[in-house]
Amino acid sequence: MAGDTGGNPVRAKGGGEVSEASSGSGARPFPGSSDGLVAGSSVGPTSSSAQSIASSSARGGSSAAERAYRHLRDAILEGELAAGEMLGESGLADRLGMSRTPVRAALVRLQDEQWVTIYPKRGALVNGLSVRDIAEVADARYVLEAAAVQRATPGMIERLVPRLEESLKAQARALAAQDLRAFIDATTGFHRMFVEVSGNDVLLEMSDRLADRRRYMLFRQGERLIERREEMLAEHRELIDALRERDVVRFAEALRGHLRDTHEAAVDPVTFVP
Repeated sequence: MAGDTGGNPVRAKGGGEVSEASSGSGARPFPGSSDGLVAGSSVGPTSSSAQSIASSSARGGSSAAERAYRHLRDAILEGELAAGEMLGESGLADRLGMSRTPVRAALVRLQDEQWVTIYPKRGALVNGLSVRDIAEVADARYVLEAAAVQRATPGMIERLVPRLEESLKAQARALAAQDLRAFIDATTGFHRMFVEVSGNDVLLEMSDRLADRRRYMLFRQGERLIERREEMLAEHRELIDALRERDVVRFAEALRGHLRDTHEAAVDPVTFVP
């Protein structure tokens, strides 16, 4: 993921400058891509921080640090906290209605996951995904999903197809309602089922580790997802039809094309400012 390696200065929220990340080289991006930082921006409806944390507190269960972590992670993934934004512990604590200690713990956890970079006495810089990161996520997803389907027995595939059909209906409903979050939830679950069907817990764990990056990429597309709805639903239909025919070669080819299209949309220069 992109971090602060001393590139061009970008303006942090509230004034001051922070360093823009350089994205590295040597990746194997899909054709037509060029390396660079994909900055975050506000996408879709988001609830206020205070309401979200208050709701979590009312439900009880998780610790303050866990609530802070979940809220900040979701705010980053959904674009409420943008790449390049510098976050201060005190400001976050006030915003979330808690002390600085759980906020600090949440930021450390987010740094472990590479979503922020902590600078002592300055704050935490929100990281984005570089074009290289996006290409590598697509590569990893192809390997995991194609391999998982190859491992599945005919009986497993037969039982999977009706579940995929229901997911496709949910995706169509969400897109028709222009409900971005509902669509992202549905399509994330749709692709997870390809790995789940293998019965291999290690493959599923690896896939789940990519889930947050995929959500970030999808939220960054925003209205572009709605505009591409017919294309995306058709690509998902092709994946289901290939499995119904138990044609794993056709499935793998369709999956490769689908992930390529998703990657290209994620780095569309018209939609994003690198």
